[in-house]
Parts: sequence; C-alpha cells; structure tokens
Amino acid sequence: MRALVIVHLSSLDAYARHAGVEEAARLADRLEAAVLRWEGPVYVIDQRWPIDRKWSRPRWNFVMNVQIQREIFWKHFDDRIDWDIFMNHFAARLTADGIRNVTLGGVWFHPGKAGGAVNDLREKLEKKHFRVVVDKSLTGTWAGAA
Repeated sequence: MRALVIVHLSSLDAYARHAGVEEAARLADRLEAAVLRWEGPVYVIDQRWPIDRKWSRPRWNFVMNVQIQREIFWKHFDDRIDWDIFMNHFAARLTADGIRNVTLGGVWFHPGKAGGAVNDLREKLEKKHFRVVVDKSLTGTWAGAA
C-alpha cells in the first residue's frame, strides 16, 4: 500500500517567511489538493508550532480545509526529541500499518543535496527498504539549495 506523507507542516510558516506568504499559500493549496484526492492513507508530521498571524495563514488554511474532509494520521514531532529517533519510530508505524511505498511532500526538500526534513525521511525510509518517491510539486525548497 502507498501512503502520502507530508513532512513538517509547521515549517510551512518558515517557508512563508523565506519565500513569501503567497508562495507558501500556493504550496499549501497543492498539498491540500493532493491530500483530498489521495486514495490511500495520509500521514502529516507536524511540530504544532503556535499560530503566528503573519506567517501561519497558509498552514492554518490547509489544516482547516483538510482535517474534517478525510481521515489523516497526524504525527506530532516534538523538536525536543531527536529527529533520527522520531524517524525510526515513524518507519515502524508505517510498517505496522502495512505501508511499504511512500510519496513524500513537505518542507524542506533540497534537490540533489543532503539535509532537510524531506530528504532525511526519504533516506531513512529507503534504508529500511521502503519504496519512496518525492513529489517535488509538494515540497518547499529554495533556489540556493538546488
């Protein structure tokens, strides 16, 4: 079974600060459309950052628009916990749920480079023998990272 995984939703606020609120809103709209049309399980990893009136609008709209329209497995990542430990637990959860194929989106993705939460999770899942595809249209990145 293939799952859609959105990585670090709260980091959409940081993406808004970097790329602009309108660009973050466009990414949030693409994420929303993908989540709502996805026919398998959807997991959203979220840090649960406080809402910031200036930068959080795209994230807020995404959450309000998707959370009651379909079942989503919300996974809280508390950044006081080691990211590597979280990824191991998350991979175990996916395995327990019968997931072996994953499509990733979210923030941050650096095409062709190491680092960034999307890249980190892709590498971790691949090491655990998941088949992983990053949907670049569903990722936040910046021009300097390419």
